[in-house]
Amino acid sequence: MRRTRTIQVVSLITAAALLVGATALTPAINRQRLDLHLTYDIQTGDDTPATYSLLAACLGSFRGILANWAWYRIEMMKRDGDLYEANQLAGVITTLQPRFPQVWSFQAWNMAYNISVITKTPQERWDWVNKGIRLLREKGIPNNPKSIRLYHELAWILFHKMGQFSDDMNWYYKLQWAIEWEELLGAPGDGATSEQVAERMRPIAQAADRYFIFNRPPHEVRLMLERIAGDHAELEETVEGLFDIGSVRLQERLGRVRGQILRVDSELVDELNTIDGLVADQVERAAVDPLTLLERDFPAVSPVLAAMAQNGVEPDTAFLRAIGKNLIYARYYTYDALVEQANRGQLSPERQVALGLMLDRRYFEGLTRVIAFLRARAIWTEYRMDPQHMLRLIEKYGPMDWRHPAAHAIYWASLGVERTRVVFDQDRFDILNTDRNVIHGLQVLMFTGRLTHDPFMGSVDLLPDPRFIPSYEKAVFEGSERAGDVDLDRKGVISQFESGYENFLHKAIEFSYFYGDVEMAQSYYTKLRDRFGDKHGDRRYELALDEFVMAQMVMSKDMRQNAIALIDAMITRGLAEGLAKGDVENFARRLEIAEEMHRWYQGERDYEVPNAPRQRLQLEPFPVMLQKSYAAYMRQPTIPVVVKARTYAATPMPLRARTYGGFRAVLEEQCVAQGFAFERAFPVPEGFVPPEAVEPGAEPETPATVERQ
Repeated sequence: MRRTRTIQVVSLITAAALLVGATALTPAINRQRLDLHLTYDIQTGDDTPATYSLLAACLGSFRGILANWAWYRIEMMKRDGDLYEANQLAGVITTLQPRFPQVWSFQAWNMAYNISVITKTPQERWDWVNKGIRLLREKGIPNNPKSIRLYHELAWILFHKMGQFSDDMNWYYKLQWAIEWEELLGAPGDGATSEQVAERMRPIAQAADRYFIFNRPPHEVRLMLERIAGDHAELEETVEGLFDIGSVRLQERLGRVRGQILRVDSELVDELNTIDGLVADQVERAAVDPLTLLERDFPAVSPVLAAMAQNGVEPDTAFLRAIGKNLIYARYYTYDALVEQANRGQLSPERQVALGLMLDRRYFEGLTRVIAFLRARAIWTEYRMDPQHMLRLIEKYGPMDWRHPAAHAIYWASLGVERTRVVFDQDRFDILNTDRNVIHGLQVLMFTGRLTHDPFMGSVDLLPDPRFIPSYEKAVFEGSERAGDVDLDRKGVISQFESGYENFLHKAIEFSYFYGDVEMAQSYYTKLRDRFGDKHGDRRYELALDEFVMAQMVMSKDMRQNAIALIDAMITRGLAEGLAKGDVENFARRLEIAEEMHRWYQGERDYEVPNAPRQRLQLEPFPVMLQKSYAAYMRQPTIPVVVKARTYAATPMPLRARTYGGFRAVLEEQCVAQGFAFERAFPVPEGFVPPEAVEPGAEPETPATVERQ
């Protein structure tokens, strides 16, 4: 009896101790669950798949046990090299635990980096890389919008796997990406200013806000709330809680906090009334079919939609891409050639209908609105991207070209930093690693941001874009400040930013100098001397500007991208300072230097890395590089047509004939806009043969092409 009583007492004491221990550990466990995003968020739960809800109800707590078993099996499969099977099993875990970022990260990485490299054809490899991107963009991040890890992972795949040159198929990835986004958004125009690119993006951002985005406050409301929070520090926490909720909840929450806001500042009553009106309008719009609302806003849209319906064409993304294909063709040829193709029955039904609408001035206003509407819908609903954020990046950093993978890396990295703003694990440096993706992306745009896509030749050329020099410098300083704010200098972060800034100054000087802005080059050289001149005791910094640039050129021309940049810059300066001024000797001298750099690089590559993949390391033949640089120069909208006419008149006839088709359509539009007769200023050169009309972006079908998920 006494023994039984002792057992009961000991059991009670043990149970009480375990209960106390569990209670003490609960806060730490909850914090870890929040950090790992294993909790259910009612905001993101709105889009929870039915499959997840069903499994959660049926399996209950056994769902975690099944997920643990699946993770164990994945690790075993990775060890044994069963990557396809591991990928399939990872898909099961994403269904069981869609709020667990690590499984999305693993699956995307496995697709983009592991499975892709064991496939045989460029199409197969691109399919798997693109699947990894789409998995994070369309599923992983929407299910885990506060996971900085996933934003970093997606930005890194775009920046490194697609944007860099380590993968033998990187040019194929870049080409497919350029085709996809040029069909969707068009090309920004060679040399377009930030203002011009922003003006093209603004109608799309406005359409997205008005017709599709209802899970956050309208753009005008957000600006007003940010102003209130900025003017009243005591309201900052209250106001920030209104940023990431849908229109109906926002309307309810505003009613509850209205009194609190007015107690702090009674003069905000008019501003709050305006906010209430805008939110009420958003709630009303959310209940209306977007196309109906578009027709109500712009009556000119109705005839366009009626003409499409009459021809059996839906206002969807397929029709938008048909318009995009027509624009690409007209950009490189002419609308007359496009009409000839339509008359021969060589266009798809969607492209024929699109062409008819594009050429009929009666539909101009309505078609413009429809295109903006369809672009906004595709970006928001299919690509899960926010056109308003895209517009903010253009306004902040410069003329982003969305055909360039680095622009998307910057988008996702900056969005991740903006949405999270918390370092969940300082040992992982999640925020700062993602922040670096913004800096690296801008660096890539500075080095290769001038993208020229020739869909008929199946090529993409990447050249330096000095327009991003100030933006990159600004991002380096902002990143350095954020690193200091989170006290990570102990890890050497600040010194890394300093080293990056010094390297930036070197490139800013080179690009400014070679692309003709000697004044900017001198200002950056002064910064370099003032900040780093005494730090390293580097005697190069004592040289004159010209001598310093030449020394840098000798040191860096053995790198492929640097060689391309220097050759293009030398050709461009020869055109601007030689042919445009009638100085043929100047042009010939710079051309000789460019060709010598080309010969030197090719000779070094053949000697140093004889077994390396030549597709990745070898430059194009010099005549091809010359022709592309010349065509890009003639397309630049910032160069006056009269200057181009002088350049063209002094250009040798063979070079005219080989490049005429590459700039004719674009330059003809510029001549019309500036009041010049194109045929007189730029007559067809002797020996010009129009390229054979082919479908842009066409590629041979292959049975090995993997079906998209």
